[in-house]
Amino acid sequence: DDLMLMPATGASTHGGTASAAIDPNAAPANPGPQSLDDMVTGLEREKIMQTLQKTRYNKTAAARELGITFRALRYKLKKLGID
Repeated sequence: DDLMLMPATGASTHGGTASAAIDPNAAPANPGPQSLDDMVTGLEREKIMQTLQKTRYNKTAAARELGITFRALRYKLKKLGID
């Protein structure tokens, strides 16, 4: 059996959807190794900042929305250097 390669046109011959080609020269989305702690801290910072903006920096409302106590939010803000 011969295998014939064809350029993707948005549809595939096996019934699935075509996926985007991977550029081997593209820069990685997250350069360099990162520890799990660093990743969690980054996600935590991002979520807290989004929630603070959403609540117009009302820390009581932000803590409630995040499902943590006001004291826990204050601790996290201090730990992350956000104020």
